[in-house]
Amino acid sequence: MRALILVLLLLPATLSASPNAYRLDLELDPSAPFPFLSRFGKIEISVHEGGVSGKALVLRGFSRNGSSSVTVMNPLARLYVELPLATIQRRILALGGADGEVMPGLGEFPVSGPLPGKVRGLDARRYRVHLGPEAHIDVWTLASVPPNPQYVRLARLFAGTISRDAASIVTKLEGMPVYVEMNTTKHKKLQLLRVKRFTPGDDSGAEAMEVGRVYAKAPGSDWILE
Repeated sequence: MRALILVLLLLPATLSASPNAYRLDLELDPSAPFPFLSRFGKIEISVHEGGVSGKALVLRGFSRNGSSSVTVMNPLARLYVELPLATIQRRILALGGADGEVMPGLGEFPVSGPLPGKVRGLDARRYRVHLGPEAHIDVWTLASVPPNPQYVRLARLFAGTISRDAASIVTKLEGMPVYVEMNTTKHKKLQLLRVKRFTPGDDSGAEAMEVGRVYAKAPGSDWILE
């Protein structure tokens, strides 16, 4: 009887959980090749079935699949703003004092692959972006998890701050970029993006993509760059 009661209590939660729910935790550290982003430190990214959430030092944020904006929260000030995706590139470039692209005029590099492999035990593909005779960037994308459209969209926007051709490379990669390693004469085996963990069945995405009850909407968005 006790077992039956326990099953009945857990049944609603079981029925409400999506069979496709998951949580993919990543760590982005772009400060070495792009020092102007060092103020944010390492950025923790969580990809969910319904969108993307993340945090960096005193800021947190999220963006749902299909949304045209990113919600950015400051837990210390208890304020939040809605930043249109169309302004994300401009705001990132403003941090580096660039008007258009970090590396304007940068040509599109040849890409080879993909080669099959594993990233943290997950089936993956490796693409190699050839920067020169002795320089390349390896990009691993997941082959076993359906690409999250909002994550891919944000990755393309971030790459677009470097150059337009860099953004076009992202569109050519099949799957979600989850591991990026740079190898140049200056940077050897430099990890820009890595997988921390993958949790299938994790349905915490809905909670991660909500503004807290005690938050107030900021009167403007300029404070986010201060």
